[in-house]
Amino acid sequence: MDAGTTDLIETTLRHMSFSYYGWFAVYVGLGVTAVMLPGLAAVGIGSPETQRRLAAAAALVAATFAFLKPHEYATGFDVGKRLVWQTEIAWRLGTIDEAEVARRLEEAVAVTTFRYGGKASASSSALEDLFDQSAGL
Repeated sequence: MDAGTTDLIETTLRHMSFSYYGWFAVYVGLGVTAVMLPGLAAVGIGSPETQRRLAAAAALVAATFAFLKPHEYATGFDVGKRLVWQTEIAWRLGTIDEAEVARRLEEAVAVTTFRYGGKASASSSALEDLFDQSAGL
């Protein structure tokens, strides 16, 4: 068992974990803000100008949430984390070689890649396929 390969797997797993929690924080932050700002505007905090600004900020946050889709990327990193974890177990048991480790790590990274420009629906089905495949491993 090559120590470099083990380090690569562990580094990838740490990166996936950090990225998952990062996207989860973005998801929660945008979600709470998108609910809080219209609520503050509806309650009537401040002057009418302040209320208009709160409503505009709420629209901006909602548009950012819709564009970034942080819940999809958090799910992608979750699936990627599971693929890396399964790869680590298989590597430590000696059931896969370095080429298979590289292929699986590339697959895990591919799940987490940004997908804009009309590729979102294709990426969602690819993510579901990988999720189904990883469940069977």
